[in-house]
Amino acid sequence: MKFILVPVFFLCCHSSFSQEKKQEPLSFQWAVHFSPLALIDFDNTVMLGGEYRLGKNIGVLLDAGYIFWSNYFTTITHASGVHLRPSARLYFGKKMTEYVQLQGIWKHARYEIYDWLERDVVNGVPSYSRLQEFNYKRDVLGLNIIIGEAMPVAKKLSIDAYFGLGLRYRRQGVVNIPGSRYGSSDDQAWGGNRFREELLTASMPAGIRLTYYLR
Repeated sequence: MKFILVPVFFLCCHSSFSQEKKQEPLSFQWAVHFSPLALIDFDNTVMLGGEYRLGKNIGVLLDAGYIFWSNYFTTITHASGVHLRPSARLYFGKKMTEYVQLQGIWKHARYEIYDWLERDVVNGVPSYSRLQEFNYKRDVLGLNIIIGEAMPVAKKLSIDAYFGLGLRYRRQGVVNIPGSRYGSSDDQAWGGNRFREELLTASMPAGIRLTYYLR
């Protein structure tokens, strides 16, 4: 849904701002930004970041987020974690507001879950299941190529809309209970991929940023 709505928003705003003939080329050295859609992601995250302009058309960025809750599993009772997204951005266009961006991703999330846990798994077959509380962790590495545009709404404020393509490697599993397994790779949710301990998959990042230019 997010990958559909953000490009539509991008096209509508691009058409509107492209008609502003008096708009000066975007020029700054430091900026800070906030990603509101991260609040409603599967891992609910407060995501803040900054950008430093190396030259006329090159910038380096870092987004840093704290995971305060998660809907990744419905059985989660507590969640925490961190999410980092370092990036390099190349601006182009007459007003230097359009960009292409190479973005790295690292996420570490830890969940407390109360549910049935498969125990003493041998050759993929559990000996029994126990209803209990346990810890579960998920690590994600990724690389994205993104296109977007910074659309000024005030002298020092803009809205960024972006979308792209990428790859993500995910590794997850139960913490400190050897021989255990949560769920099954045969589960039909998310095409059977939700419980896989390791997975390499394509991703389609999309989002909106609120950016404030410090100077």
